[in-house]
Parts: sequence; C-alpha cells; structure tokens
Amino acid sequence: MNKKIVSLLLVLGLATTLGACQEGSGDGGTTTSPSPTTSPTTGGTTTSPAPTKSP
Repeated sequence: MNKKIVSLLLVLGLATTLGACQEGSGDGGTTTSPSPTTSPTTGGTTTSPAPTKSP
C-alpha cells in the first residue's frame, strides 16, 4: 500500500514539473525584445534596450 502511495506522489510530482517546464517554452526559442520606453527624468526621450544574444 505504501509503495502505491509513494509511486502516485512521484508521478504527480514529475507531471507537475513537466507541466511547469513546458508552460514557458513558447514556440521553440524565438524571443521578443521589449519595446522602447520613455524615461520621465529625461523629458520623454525614448531609449532602446541593449541588444542581447540568444543561446
């Protein structure tokens, strides 16, 4: 009986982990860069984010 309970908990834990990992994967590695923002201290000048490299 204890072996069945432990097996069930293990399966539920692995399924939860797999579901959490798959949720954020998107469409295979394409990323979107954030849009330019305005800074309130510079009078509305737009700044662009620094370029990043995708692995």
